[in-house]
Amino acid sequence: MSPPGRLGHALLALALLAGTLATASSAGAGVLDLSAPTVTTGVAQAITYRTAVLTAAVNPGGLPTSYHFEYGPTAAMGTQTPPVDVAAGTAAVKASDAVTGLLARTGYHFRLVAVNVLGTTSGADAEFTTAAAPAAAKPKPASKPKPVPKPKPPVVRTGAANAVTFESATLRGTINPSGQPATYFFQYGPTAQYGRESPAAPLAAGTRAVVVTGAIPGLVPLTKYHYRLIAVNAAGTALGADATFATRAIPLSLAIAALPSPVAFGAPVSLVGALSGTGASGRTVVLQQNPYPFTGGFQNVGNPELAAPTGAFRFNLLSLPVTTQFRVLGAGTAAAVVSPTLTDYVTLGVTMHTTSHRTRTGSFSLHFSGRIAPAEVGARVSLQRLAAGRWERVTSTSARASSGGSSSYSATLRRRHGGFFRIHVTPVEGGHVAGLGPARLVHARAG
Repeated sequence: MSPPGRLGHALLALALLAGTLATASSAGAGVLDLSAPTVTTGVAQAITYRTAVLTAAVNPGGLPTSYHFEYGPTAAMGTQTPPVDVAAGTAAVKASDAVTGLLARTGYHFRLVAVNVLGTTSGADAEFTTAAAPAAAKPKPASKPKPVPKPKPPVVRTGAANAVTFESATLRGTINPSGQPATYFFQYGPTAQYGRESPAAPLAAGTRAVVVTGAIPGLVPLTKYHYRLIAVNAAGTALGADATFATRAIPLSLAIAALPSPVAFGAPVSLVGALSGTGASGRTVVLQQNPYPFTGGFQNVGNPELAAPTGAFRFNLLSLPVTTQFRVLGAGTAAAVVSPTLTDYVTLGVTMHTTSHRTRTGSFSLHFSGRIAPAEVGARVSLQRLAAGRWERVTSTSARASSGGSSSYSATLRRRHGGFFRIHVTPVEGGHVAGLGPARLVHARAG
């Protein structure tokens, strides 16, 4: 095949034209109005200092058409956009293309050129001018490096001691770390030579004074202590001023106990205890009691006692008839010192007698009797037997009125074998607690 020249282009145009005519004939069309394209150069839009959008209109003349824009700084143009195809038609259509790489504040010429098989049409010359380039930002002057400050030791101020007791205190102070991490602690002791230190603690870098504290235990009562705050960072050590505080006296306190507790009705009882704290030795203590039903209030009982050098004391009572509350007061103190209230319960006194005899059936009749003091008429009396290590109730009765301020009971039991027995009495009023008779071995035999 020979390369296309003028003859080749002509043949191609004729072929395209023939195809168009054949298409129109098959469609039943009449005479076709075919022509070279017609163009109208438009205006440049969206103009910047580097770009613009060129616009125009093209009528393809009833044939497939392509168009492109020619542009340049003179009427000779010199640059063109890539071709754009337009379908066959007889109505004008819009044409546009963006151009880039322009020069700022420069006049440009442009026109539209359209081509189909019947010819090439160039539009009229149009002009536009690009915008000015934006002003370049002025570079910021280089900042001068800030001088690096020379490290400084912390600034320390010893504060007051708080929460002072007979054995501990909390020391306070303020520290400015001078921009660097620091460590601090308190020195303390009975003289300005100190001798003891609180645990060291870290402090974050900063430039403002912050409050710091240190708890110190294990102090001696009624003693003057010296202390100061010390802080250390990479630049050095700072010592706070010396300050002092005095520990308090050990508060007086009382503790008591009853011996025995509970106590049997009518039996003697001792109230023992100890007064502790600063100045406890030789101090006077007073025993008070409040018998059941605890509505009469506390009243002094017996004579006051002097605490021993160790703070110990003892009150002896010949008997305790009813459950009673006790407390001890420390006399001659600026502030009232009162022990906790102690309740000593009184158990019922129980006696037990036994007899036995054989019955006609061969078993044994066991008879139990005794007295309950103080009198508890109607109290439940349970006869218990020891079985497999546990006390089990085998029978029960009620206490009866008797003479001499006591009540009595009796119970009979038929058994073939003896064993260990005891009496358990449940009181009917609140002044006493349950009483137990002595456990006894009872033999099933004729008596």
